Amino acid sequence: DPPYDWRSGQSPKAQSIRGAVGYAQEVFGKTVADVVPVCTSDDTSRRTGVMNDLVPAIISQVEAGQSAALLKAYHDRLNSDRLKTFLSQLTSASGSMLRWWVEERFLPSINKGK
Repeated sequence: DPPYDWRSGQSPKAQSIRGAVGYAQEVFGKTVADVVPVCTSDDTSRRTGVMNDLVPAIISQVEAGQSAALLKAYHDRLNSDRLKTFLSQLTSASGSMLRWWVEERFLPSINKGK
């Protein structure tokens, strides 16, 4: 299960990831500054490598002022995504609550009239 110790782990998955990183480094050579594996699955429990590998690799390639701006933008995006998720959950919950309230309030009296 993620996260895998892809740099030195001995599991088949860790070795596979390490091999893929090595192959990408061979293929792209000096045209890329670094190669890091990440998982950006929709399943948040599987997401790995972004904060521990990707962000440091990107920041190491930019100057101090740019890296601060990049981190701020990344942090703002995280907060924005959290707000969107919260609003989506709130909308869903309020719809369910409204439906429950209507059913509790009006359906019993309608069913009594039958």
